[in-house]
Amino acid sequence: MGGARHCQCPCPTGPQGRFLGWVALWWGAVFVTAGLLPVGAAVPMTVVLAVLMYNALMSLIKLCRFGRMRRILTVYPWSQQPGGVRYDARGRKFSFVLPDPDRPEKTVSPKISGFFFRPWDRIAGKGFDGDLWYAGDPRFACVIAKPGLGR
Repeated sequence: MGGARHCQCPCPTGPQGRFLGWVALWWGAVFVTAGLLPVGAAVPMTVVLAVLMYNALMSLIKLCRFGRMRRILTVYPWSQQPGGVRYDARGRKFSFVLPDPDRPEKTVSPKISGFFFRPWDRIAGKGFDGDLWYAGDPRFACVIAKPGLGR
C-alpha cells in the first residue's frame, strides 16, 4: 500500500502543513508551560520549546526552498544532461556540469545549496554516473534531479 495519501479535509498538507503543525505545537507547549505547569517545571520545558522552535525554523526553511523550486519548475522545462556529474581524481568530491544557456559549448557548475544533510552527497557518494535532469538556468538557480522515482 504505497503512494501518497490524500487528505479530504481542508487542512494544509505538505511543507506548509508541517510548518503550521510545528508552530501550533510550539504555542501549545508555551501555553502548557506558562499556564498549567508549576514554576519549577518551566526550566526543563525550555529544552522542549527550543527543540520545537528549531523544528519550526527548519520546516520554514524547507517551505521557502519548496517555493523557489516551484517557481523554477513553472517557468523552465526539464532538460536531460548525460554525464552531468563529475568526480575529482580521488572520487570523493563531485560537481555538476551543465551547459551554459547562452554558450552551449561552455559548461557551468551550479553551486549546491544546503549546509548539512544534502541529498546529493548521498547519491554521488554511491558513484552516480547516469543522466541528470535539470530545470532552470544553471548560472543562477536550477532544480537538479536524477531520473526515475526517488524511492
